[in-house]
Amino acid sequence: MSEKIAVLGTGDVGQAFAAKFATLNYDVYMGTNDVQQTSQDIAAWLQANPTVHLVTFDQAAAASDKHIFLAVNGASAVAVCNLLNATSVKDKIVTDVTNPLDFTTNPPTLFVCNTDSLGEQVQRALPGAKVIKAFNTMNYNVMVNPGILKGDHYLFICGNDAAAKAAATGGPYAGLACLHDW
Repeated sequence: MSEKIAVLGTGDVGQAFAAKFATLNYDVYMGTNDVQQTSQDIAAWLQANPTVHLVTFDQAAAASDKHIFLAVNGASAVAVCNLLNATSVKDKIVTDVTNPLDFTTNPPTLFVCNTDSLGEQVQRALPGAKVIKAFNTMNYNVMVNPGILKGDHYLFICGNDAAAKAAATGGPYAGLACLHDW
């Protein structure tokens, strides 16, 4: 039986993570707000990735054994977190890959910075979870396939739980987010 992983979000980033985890033989639950509409919107992707389960955000979080990847637009990250039942995320590691970008401006600007961060807001919205921030400094293609870049790489990871950060970089979950390539 393979580990169950939740990917919250169905855009480019969510699809990249979900597809990669599926190829690594994880049981992937991809969360969305509207399963029916999303199944139509990404029908071709779902057909190409038939082992990925498309469910609601909370169903995905509840299904995961230990790891949840928050891969939604940063502007909706806290709202998505607020849809999750506390028991669905309790003691689970939430890897937040979002960015607080306001795309209504050109160029985009940060909608939160300096005295607060989106990662901190996510942690406050999910007090029972262990939130780490990672992957948000690179393109989604690199997130799941760092080998496309030559040379040494460094991945910034932050959070206030040492065990959660360690699980993302070593130990029994070292291969989870393709970190073994980093």
